[in-house]
Amino acid sequence: MTIYRIAIAHMNSLLACLEDNRRQVEKALDVAIKEKADWLITPELCLSGYYFEEKIGTDWITVQPDSWAQNLFKRAGANGVTVFLSCAERDAKDGKCYNTVLVASPKDVEIKRHRKIAVQKVSEEWSSKGSKIEPIDCGGVKVGILICADAWPDSIARQMKEKGARLFISPAAWPPEPCGPDGCWEKRSAENEVPLWVCNRTGHEAKLDFRKGETVLVKNGSKILVRQTEKAELLLFNWDMSKMELKSDGFTIKNLQNITLSK
Repeated sequence: MTIYRIAIAHMNSLLACLEDNRRQVEKALDVAIKEKADWLITPELCLSGYYFEEKIGTDWITVQPDSWAQNLFKRAGANGVTVFLSCAERDAKDGKCYNTVLVASPKDVEIKRHRKIAVQKVSEEWSSKGSKIEPIDCGGVKVGILICADAWPDSIARQMKEKGARLFISPAAWPPEPCGPDGCWEKRSAENEVPLWVCNRTGHEAKLDFRKGETVLVKNGSKILVRQTEKAELLLFNWDMSKMELKSDGFTIKNLQNITLSK
């Protein structure tokens, strides 16, 4: 199979509301399963919100996957869905915390992960800096994960490409102001000749307004699909993994705000 159905969760993550945000991810998975999606992608720190440390500290951060994530991945796997879950995690050995994307595929026994490298000094003081730059094999497709600001320097994406990445996925919490992406998504795509998908978020926190944040697909340095909305939505599209081409006219949009959860 070369045509994949992709689901991007353009979430409204509520600051420090872990249970509410978990339910939103569960809703996204419900819809992804109903729409027969192959991959479900979530935005940066989707379970906690971005500035969570000021409100709830870091003691709650656990080794991942925790029991909730394990159940989520189990249900996703049973329905053939690979999940890219962006969350805070604690290392089991040294106790350090990281801004991480967990990748759970139905075909893999172990959970794979990428830890954010371009950690922001002030807003992400809670997070240690990831040290491994390595694409993740997702069912035969090597994916370079660039968590938000990982897409800013050219070096991280370049090393991912050198190690075989054919696709970049960027879970983000990146509004256009006060310091927007400023064309970095297009630059990373163009200079590496690799498509880049940005899974951004919406919503509002005291220090950042994400409601104008864009979820975008970029190819050859140009945006080919863009969605900006104040509502929580699941955005679906078809993609040819062999040719690395979009096979949809636009996003299929599903509301994530008023959906009954599966039992």
